[in-house]
Amino acid sequence: MHAVSRFHRLGGSDIDQSIVHKVLIPQLCAQNEIEPHSLGYQDKFRHIGPSLIGLAESLKVKLCSEIRSLESFGRYDQAARSGLVVRIPGETTCHFNGRLLKLSSAELSVSEFEKILSPFLDSNLLFPQENEYYMTQSIFAPILDALDRADLDKTRIDYCLAVGGSSLIPQVRSELTNYFGKDKVVTFDRNEDIQNCVARGAAYYSLFCFHYGKPPIRQVLNDGISLRTESGPMELVARGTPLPYPSDGAFARYTDLAVSRTVIDKPLELSVELLSSGDERELAKSVWKIDRPVSRGERIRIEFRIDENQLLELRAKIDTDSTDTYFEMRIENPLTNVVNPAPKRLKMEELEEQIRSGLVNRSEIEEKLEELEAIYVDLGFIDKAIECLKRVLKNKGQADVAIMNRLANLYGRQGDYLNEEKLYRQAAKIDTWSGTWFNLALSQNRRKDFTSALDSIGKAIDEDDEAPYFVLRAQIELSMDNQVDAEKSINDAKSRFSALDSMDDFELTWFELCCQISRDKIGMMQANNERKKRKRAESKSQENMDKVLPIRLPGTPRKPE
Repeated sequence: MHAVSRFHRLGGSDIDQSIVHKVLIPQLCAQNEIEPHSLGYQDKFRHIGPSLIGLAESLKVKLCSEIRSLESFGRYDQAARSGLVVRIPGETTCHFNGRLLKLSSAELSVSEFEKILSPFLDSNLLFPQENEYYMTQSIFAPILDALDRADLDKTRIDYCLAVGGSSLIPQVRSELTNYFGKDKVVTFDRNEDIQNCVARGAAYYSLFCFHYGKPPIRQVLNDGISLRTESGPMELVARGTPLPYPSDGAFARYTDLAVSRTVIDKPLELSVELLSSGDERELAKSVWKIDRPVSRGERIRIEFRIDENQLLELRAKIDTDSTDTYFEMRIENPLTNVVNPAPKRLKMEELEEQIRSGLVNRSEIEEKLEELEAIYVDLGFIDKAIECLKRVLKNKGQADVAIMNRLANLYGRQGDYLNEEKLYRQAAKIDTWSGTWFNLALSQNRRKDFTSALDSIGKAIDEDDEAPYFVLRAQIELSMDNQVDAEKSINDAKSRFSALDSMDDFELTWFELCCQISRDKIGMMQANNERKKRKRAESKSQENMDKVLPIRLPGTPRKPE
């Protein structure tokens, strides 16, 4: 019985990167008297991070060695844990804005290290989390995934062999022991063997393949792969299928699919979506643009193969077309776990590559950058989003109030309130748009700077007396214990709100807050009903979206020809 987990990240360099960004960069900033927020994405990713990664690994190794030494003498108690700090003497240098930054005697404490390790050792929260710089994923994600794929539970495991650099971390060994049992976790005696055995295994594997012309253990697909159709997933290849599939390396052919609608006056965009058969997790998604008129029921030919390295190739065409031009998809390791929803991540990578390689026309670069920024924000890559908007402003060659407001908002999400407020005030000088002052007032109110917030919302109202502005003013006045003024602001707001069905979502949100402040139960009920109505309309709109999937022809076999 064997199984391979789809989770391929096991810590290692991600732990080192976490030390860089959570411990060493703050130390670097403190020693050189620079604000952490002054370091942008490019500074950290291209210059500072790579300069500190070796230092982070050295600190990790030294701290783990100290812990193991104390454990061997039975002296690793609470007092030792709270006071244990390791340092690397000497200086590490890196460049920033023409300056040579120096980090002297970098250090790492047990408390800092255990805080970094916490998500890597969590046996409950198994999902991976990613930012621009590194991923955190529990070591138990691949363990439990492999057990599940082998239809085993931990009680049926005789031994767990811990190998690789991360198994030298005492906390990792401890959690594995707690999970499997004291006598079940085994490893090599020498640290060098623990670290090198993975490379040795790969070398033996390669030697076997070279000598016998085949691997010692035949690769199998650890989950099935299906194609989404209007009637549900259609399995292309089953879990446990030996690789390559087909065994001769040719393409398997499926002809039990068809076009789902007739389109004459425009191209048909057919959605081609691959799923894992087990949990219907989306593996890949693309759009096949069929440029000729098509009729519902026209048979589609799908051809598919996957090699022993899990390189998947899929191609499709209308079966009656004489041309050899195919729609094609090519995906490496499709069943390997990905962190973010595949379509969004793929779109991000596609846009990044187009911009990096100069494939975007100069006239479209700003639009593409703004599209990319929106994806970064959705994924939580705030440093990248800031870098993107800075580039948009640079390309524009002039101030843009809308972009400046978005950039200020991102600074606020990072906690960089100095740059946030500076940008809002610069935008307000350029254009008298009331929304800038409103956004600034929101930020100041969140930071409990109520006096400044009241001044800013007053300037917004001077420009445009919109209902939401009065609600925010009421909220600020209540925080300052100005009950009388707050009631007046609420009445001013109520007199300016339009009918519920004509409000946009922004106005509806502030109307709800207005009703909460004034304890208007009838207004709250009306707002709640309006929310439900919009949700139903949105759901119906989603159902009617022009997403076209293939259909399965009735009575046809699922097996390839």
